[in-house]
Amino acid sequence: MSNQRPIFNNGLYGKANRTVMNAFMDSADTLAANQGAIDWAYRASMPEAFATSTFLARIQTATAITAGRWSYAGTEAVLLSASPWHETVTGTQYDFTGALNLREIFNSSGTDIDGMDLTTPASTVGPVGSAYVSAAWVTTSLEALVIMTVSYTKTGAVSYYFDRPNPLRCT
Repeated sequence: MSNQRPIFNNGLYGKANRTVMNAFMDSADTLAANQGAIDWAYRASMPEAFATSTFLARIQTATAITAGRWSYAGTEAVLLSASPWHETVTGTQYDFTGALNLREIFNSSGTDIDGMDLTTPASTVGPVGSAYVSAAWVTTSLEALVIMTVSYTKTGAVSYYFDRPNPLRCT
């Protein structure tokens, strides 16, 4: 494979003479030769508030914050090609607590959930991955896989969040 790099003997119309045009080509060569380092420097200069990553997570427990809002804990999960279709991976950087469901952010006093009034018809909502058992929502051994996002708060603390609807039961 050959690399065609023009050498300018004449300039272009206007003020761009051959020295200017050859300097443009030298700049392009430098950029191409150092693209990896330039990308690294750009990412390193980004504020942490913009640095995010995602991973597949298994929600395992939920703790009530207020009516209609929960704090979730769990771990990383991987998909399998046969039943049980997933397994958890513990002891990684992706073990998490304090994860929030974005759909619960604006829930108010347990009566307005994800923009829906729970008083007509009467209903209850539980944490993601929960089941309604013996007149209560289960908060342990939850069964939910989510795409978890890891980000940083303004103070630099790690923040986990996901977006998934809550289970609903008419009463």
